[in-house]
Amino acid sequence: MPPNVEKAHSWAVYRDELERQGAALQRRLPAIIEQAEQVAQRLALDPPPLLYLAGSGDSYIAAVSCQYAYRELAGLAGWAVEAFDIGPYHAPLLGASTLLISTSISGRTKTATAALAAARAAGAPTVVITNSPGSPATVLADHVIELDVPSIDTSGFIPSTMSYMAGMIAQQCLALALGLRLGRASPAEAARVRSEIARALASIDGLLAAHDQPVRAFAARLAGRTPFLIGGGASYGTALFGEAKVIESAMIPINVQHVEEWAHIRRFLSGAQAPSIFLATPGRSRARMLEIMRDARVHDTEVIAVAEAGDAEVAAVAHEVWPVPTLAFELLQPLTCAVPMELLAYWCMVERNVRPFYADVRPIQTGLTLPHE
Repeated sequence: MPPNVEKAHSWAVYRDELERQGAALQRRLPAIIEQAEQVAQRLALDPPPLLYLAGSGDSYIAAVSCQYAYRELAGLAGWAVEAFDIGPYHAPLLGASTLLISTSISGRTKTATAALAAARAAGAPTVVITNSPGSPATVLADHVIELDVPSIDTSGFIPSTMSYMAGMIAQQCLALALGLRLGRASPAEAARVRSEIARALASIDGLLAAHDQPVRAFAARLAGRTPFLIGGGASYGTALFGEAKVIESAMIPINVQHVEEWAHIRRFLSGAQAPSIFLATPGRSRARMLEIMRDARVHDTEVIAVAEAGDAEVAAVAHEVWPVPTLAFELLQPLTCAVPMELLAYWCMVERNVRPFYADVRPIQTGLTLPHE
């Protein structure tokens, strides 16, 4: 039976996943923590390996945010790499002193499986994070973390958000478990990080309710203008996630820029035609973010800030603030800042009166996943 691609049905299924994700992620958190700890105990860490965090699509975007977790929690050099690049460009550097951590939600992504195969051929240990036990990616990996979240189908008809969030959680938990094993984090510090992850997930339902109408109003007043998303550090990945969901859902152009690169490039497009969302949560990018927000406002840009609740300095610059809870760790902020991005995609889709992934009704010839046997 062909999938139901009727517009209102697609909207309802997408919205349902948004509203289910908080509880579903909280339920799976203990099991993900346990698996991450088991994998960390089995990995060879002497000498500390160089980490390649590979994925495509949302899985790559999650790695962009999570590379900071490995550095800060475990003291390990970790770099987000598009999975396609592993074999053609990075294979000569792979070996026993490297570790490939690949995410493939379907477990059938061609680039992810090719990256795992290239790493195995080079003698590099591998971990795969997946929502599909027994898939080809799990056969190629030395270690597996199964997410087991009730995510909607991502085969080309409705974009998923829950699997992206679960993949980030798995990476954060693995980074923490590696930090514990290497002595970079104490048990007390690890407990605090886990508590903050749980608190971030518990806030999702409240964030959906609080941001729903403001984000809907923003989507309505876009009126054909191209929105900008600006992030730095781990939140740069959040900006990329927002871009991906808006394109998949609403098929509208959207500009993403790193906080510093805005000053070098995107500022030339600032103005009333470029309403901009700045990810201005606490952290090492915040001061620079405030500077460019001020510059953007001087150039008549509508300035929306995703920022810590009660941040008076941000509120004094922004036309509007979409507040998120205070978290003790900057590297965890993508878990909360993703929520307004998800709503932005949803309401842009509804406002444009289109169904998500419309292009997949006319699929491209380039296959993205391995065929089912």
